[in-house]
Amino acid sequence: MFAVLPWLVGAVALVLVGMLLGWLLMPLNKQDPHAARHDAVAQRNAMLLERGEWEQIRFTRVAHGYDPVQVDAVLMELLARLRNDEQSGEVTLERAARLQRAASESPSSKKER
Repeated sequence: MFAVLPWLVGAVALVLVGMLLGWLLMPLNKQDPHAARHDAVAQRNAMLLERGEWEQIRFTRVAHGYDPVQVDAVLMELLARLRNDEQSGEVTLERAARLQRAASESPSSKKER
């Protein structure tokens, strides 16, 4: 049993040294290769939100749905606008009807039918 212990300690030490060297040799400021695409999509979504073109908003697909950062950014902007409209009293029947028409005419709502 005691003959195996030095080999085990040596193997663990070798793995730890390898991990340390890998951590030191890899660049710490490694850029996400998809960061530019995510930024472009976020900027486009912000522009579409500003124009009120809700049906044109798109998100980058990831392994389990859509990119949560992009979705959260759009939802936070919409929430801020709704809160601002409620506080200023600008929620009108015409605007609500226009939003309802835009939602019902969007490609995603047509797929669901």
